[in-house]
Amino acid sequence: MKEIKDFKGFRHGPPEKRPAHWEDVFDYVSGSYDVIYATDDLISIRFTADTYGWGAAHAVQFYRVINFDLKTGRPVNLSRLFKPRSNYVQTLSAYCYDDLKKQINYVLEDNFEREIKNALQNWNVTEKGLLINFEECQVAGCAAHELEVVVPYIEIKEMLAPSSVISSITQAAQV
Repeated sequence: MKEIKDFKGFRHGPPEKRPAHWEDVFDYVSGSYDVIYATDDLISIRFTADTYGWGAAHAVQFYRVINFDLKTGRPVNLSRLFKPRSNYVQTLSAYCYDDLKKQINYVLEDNFEREIKNALQNWNVTEKGLLINFEECQVAGCAAHELEVVVPYIEIKEMLAPSSVISSITQAAQV
């Protein structure tokens, strides 16, 4: 609802007069969601939204995610999955960087290190690892579209908190 409210408030003041070649082009926002993982204990959902404002070069796509512990009735923060002082942000970032370099065959954007860390807000639980979702244009040129990296649990097993909500998943994955 916040995203819709922000979109509605995007243009302030009276509607602008559009050039003739823009008359049939409208602002829009659309959304969808995918249930990435679901059990009786945990649900992980990725929401995808697309917005466009007439006159823009292209639509803007972004993600919002929720990982929810159904036993406690609380959202799961990434930090709760890891042991204190485990350097998990640096480890996840380095893994994502290496994987992204394999996925695309050109230089990542100048601000890729910061953007990789920003993308760690958009993570989902899967059976095999943590899914990190990169929005279109976030770490590479817009032609790369959306990118994603699955960080296998085996890569982060030493850092995971033994009592975290994903501990049963990592055991099932034989990490």
